[in-house]
Amino acid sequence: MLTNDKSGENKVPFLLPLISNEISTATKRCLKRAGLDNSVAIVEIPPKALKPQIVHYRQYDRLCETNDCKVCPNGRDGDCMRSAEKCLECIEAKD
Repeated sequence: MLTNDKSGENKVPFLLPLISNEISTATKRCLKRAGLDNSVAIVEIPPKALKPQIVHYRQYDRLCETNDCKVCPNGRDGDCMRSAEKCLECIEAKD
């Protein structure tokens, strides 16, 4: 089974489960080193239930406690969920 990529070339699809960006990048690098990047197209298949996987990582987040936060969507305090890894400085309302 051959697929057409964006450039119109025929490539053999290589189906992989979507695990992480790091795995995807490493796989693409391996194909390039092997000289197969022009003949193989990586097709990443997301898991059946992506929501549980996303929610799993929310346990490491902290609620935003800044009053009148300009970052929280819809103006509701606590919605921006500051990440434990990449803390987002919430901007306080200035008069």
